[in-house]
Amino acid sequence: MFPLNSLAVRQAISYGVNRTTISNVGEDFQQPPVQGAGSLTGITLPLDQSYVTPATSGYVATYDCFAARLAAVPALPRRPWQG
Repeated sequence: MFPLNSLAVRQAISYGVNRTTISNVGEDFQQPPVQGAGSLTGITLPLDQSYVTPATSGYVATYDCFAARLAAVPALPRRPWQG
């Protein structure tokens, strides 16, 4: 479903989510933010760290507004005058 069918949009959303702020404000400092190797796997870390494999250890959550903007640029629809 547009626009979430675009990898660039999903990457931009991932970069644009400040997980530390969500943890601090939304969870009232009771849950640590998702971070570290394998943090984008959906596995509860660090509790289930043993389930992170070498293949998934590179899935790291990173907050970077600039990278979010760059990732979204290819997914933005082109206007007729832009060719």
